[in-house]
Amino acid sequence: MRRIYLLLIVFIGLTLWACTKSSVTGNQSPTRIRLINAMPAKSFDLVLNSETLQDNIPYDSATPFLNGPAGFYKLLIHENGSTDTLINGNQYLQAGEKYSLFLIPDSSNRVDGVKLSVVTDNETAPLYDSAKFRFFNFAPDTTSVSVVRLKRKGISTSYDTIFPYLGIGRTYLDNSLNSTLGQYKSIYTDPFQAEYLFLFLKTNDPGVIIDSFSMPVEKGKFYTCYYEGYDSLNTGDYMRKPVVIVSEQ
Repeated sequence: MRRIYLLLIVFIGLTLWACTKSSVTGNQSPTRIRLINAMPAKSFDLVLNSETLQDNIPYDSATPFLNGPAGFYKLLIHENGSTDTLINGNQYLQAGEKYSLFLIPDSSNRVDGVKLSVVTDNETAPLYDSAKFRFFNFAPDTTSVSVVRLKRKGISTSYDTIFPYLGIGRTYLDNSLNSTLGQYKSIYTDPFQAEYLFLFLKTNDPGVIIDSFSMPVEKGKFYTCYYEGYDSLNTGDYMRKPVVIVSEQ
């Protein structure tokens, strides 16, 4: 797994191998891949081995998982309506693995720059009354963020019970430096709890709430939460927000 992780990190934006075709031997489980567009105001095309698999993928959307044989693939990302290549690289996709490809703002050029974060979806089934949760910080303008979940107080509308933190000191694209930050964690689900409150706190000053949202959490499901967007330097528009993708095994 360490070899795969290293390949994923150095792959971003680079052409690493000359091979442009899938190389597969034997009877293997398929590999699965999807693209998630977290780049505000832009849509993209996904090209694999010179074949357009999905075009005009809009902001805040995800393609379904696409199945294929394991092996090396030539991967290109174009902005929809343009022939300019934003991402160009060869990627090894392992048999039996699922991959999520997040298109996110580049910290050096928020408006026009795009970066790719490749995440392996290790979806081991949750145990008993639990779900799985993971968090990514894909917003280049954020300070260090910590994530906490709160439970309702009885039948009231207030929240008071604090569960263990879901993430502490999370910074922009830190999962590219530490692969464990991209893995799911088990979280307890209360069958009598309609929904939970999630707070994004400033790590160095946890009394400051950067953002928040509430949602139900159901046992057996997988929750991918990411903080996306940026502050526009040209217009001053605030474009950051939390997004959640819910999936089942």
